[in-house]
Amino acid sequence: MCFVFKSNSLCYITGLREGTSYSIDVIPIAKEGETSEMQSTCAYAKTEQVEVIENFPYEDGWTNCFAYENAAGLTRNPSWSAIRGCIPDPITDTGIMRDEYGDYCVAMGTKYGYCNDRFLITLENGIQFTVKICDSKGDVPYHHFGGTGKCVIEFIHGNGQLPNCVAFTGNYGCFSWNGLDFDNIRSIQKINYGNPISY
Repeated sequence: MCFVFKSNSLCYITGLREGTSYSIDVIPIAKEGETSEMQSTCAYAKTEQVEVIENFPYEDGWTNCFAYENAAGLTRNPSWSAIRGCIPDPITDTGIMRDEYGDYCVAMGTKYGYCNDRFLITLENGIQFTVKICDSKGDVPYHHFGGTGKCVIEFIHGNGQLPNCVAFTGNYGCFSWNGLDFDNIRSIQKINYGNPISY
């Protein structure tokens, strides 16, 4: 888990697991010689319990290859409609587009599904995140990356939002992003729609 402080009054918690309840204690700390007027508070939160409707076979090998494409190139339907209303992630500083459910916008092969289909991705390190197909990679399950790599999931970034380090390497998977620590893909599960989150 990672606590991402965006201001004195806003903190995002990343790295939470699907279908899990959390208790969050907020304890104010006063500077030396001062007293705090704030009181301790306790909040409870529960992450989405997804409904898995299909499991896909494990893809062996180097799958920590998360390439990218620009959302500005998605000008035709169904991709244009799928990306509408999505915004660059305000939490991770990746520039990757997310929809109202918090799903990352991606391109995947038609082996997995089509535009607007949702998936729960679980990595070998236990990190989980959800994605929505907004563009197709064709009828192949992955594209080759760096010789032996397999790019199963291709992130869609906002125009002008691609980090320089990703532009240089061609791979989001080479870096850690405020709790979104990439690893090889352990599982891909197709899921139904749940309840939208709010940022």
